[in-house]
Amino acid sequence: RRESKSGVGHTAFEVEVCDNECVAAKRRDFTMNAIMVNIFNNDVLDFYNGQKDIQSKTIRHIDNVTFVEDSLRTLRAMQFSARFAFKISNETICLIEKISISDLSKERIRNEFVKMFNADFLHFGLYYFYRLGIATQLGFPSLKFQDFVALRRFFKSAFVLKSQRRYLFCFALHQVLHLK
Repeated sequence: RRESKSGVGHTAFEVEVCDNECVAAKRRDFTMNAIMVNIFNNDVLDFYNGQKDIQSKTIRHIDNVTFVEDSLRTLRAMQFSARFAFKISNETICLIEKISISDLSKERIRNEFVKMFNADFLHFGLYYFYRLGIATQLGFPSLKFQDFVALRRFFKSAFVLKSQRRYLFCFALHQVLHLK
């Protein structure tokens, strides 16, 4: 399918059927999400070098124009980094910093945070929560680099049980923010 922006908000898109795989893949947000498999011959279709980005653990947008049309992509980048320990490319960060998430519902925002809090690399998510300007848009105070280092060290320690990670993460973040 092919999409084009038709109004304001995360869901304001017109969708039409498309028979060109490259054009269809272009509507995806990140290169790693644009990889396809031809179901007739099992050929991998990777028009935007998603496999290369997966190997280098990089989250990279596909198209400058279409990427900024969907504000949810900001939160998706953050939670993907927390789930997969991927870094976001500088070019993608520059685009994301210009995207407002004010058109997203609280439910959509919550859903992306739930995915992040269930992830194994919360320190990546926290870093990008601030680096991408999401924290500022949601009214959180700023953190210093040493705060990120301390939180990362804490969550990589053997002390933190995986089942308790998200609760300890919220507690640790609360402590850091209120000790300033």
